[in-house]
Order: sequence, then C-alpha cells, then structure tokens
Amino acid sequence: MICGAVTALTITTAGAEDIDSANYMLRYCKLTSQQAAKSSPTLASMWGRCVRLIEGARLMLLTRIGGPCVDIPESVTNEQMMRVVVRYGEMHPNQTHQRLGLLVLDALHEAWPCRP
Repeated sequence: MICGAVTALTITTAGAEDIDSANYMLRYCKLTSQQAAKSSPTLASMWGRCVRLIEGARLMLLTRIGGPCVDIPESVTNEQMMRVVVRYGEMHPNQTHQRLGLLVLDALHEAWPCRP
C-alpha cells in the first residue's frame, strides 16, 4: 500500500508543469490579440499574463531599473515584442525551462541591444 502511494505521488508531481516557465507560457504568447479575444476566458487570461510580463519587462528595461541594456524603439508594439519572445524561445529551447520573465529579458536584449 505504501509503495502504491509513493508511486502515485511520483506520477502526480512528475506530470506537474511549472506555470511560470517559458515552456508553459509560450503557447499563450503565440496567440494574437484577436485569437485571445475569441478564445475561452482561461486562454485570454493566460495571453494577458504574457502581455503583462512583456510590458513589465519593457518598463523595467526602459527605466534602467535592472536587467540588460536594451534600446527598444517607441514604435514597437507589445505584439511585436511577443513575436520576438516566441521566436527567441523557439531558437533557444534549452532556455525555456526558466521563468518566462527571464526569457523575455534575454529576447529583448538580443533583438534591441543598446548601441555603444
């Protein structure tokens, strides 16, 4: 009986996803605003979470609070930044285990590094 309980716990925790990881979140970041608006409330909420993470990273980087130096043009939209983040995740799958916020910082820095 104990062996069965331990096995059940192992199976349950092994299948659990880290909802803060880029692996988990990038599927929602791939949605467009139109797709999110037409989807279920859960999908729309997760897409909104992705947008908020990217907006927060942009604000932090532009105010030089921390993170790498970036020079994001003012004309760049949140959806453009989301496409950059998704593409970066697809090109760097070895980094998608980390929190999405960290991947966002790396992606934005690679796309728009500060000019010396």
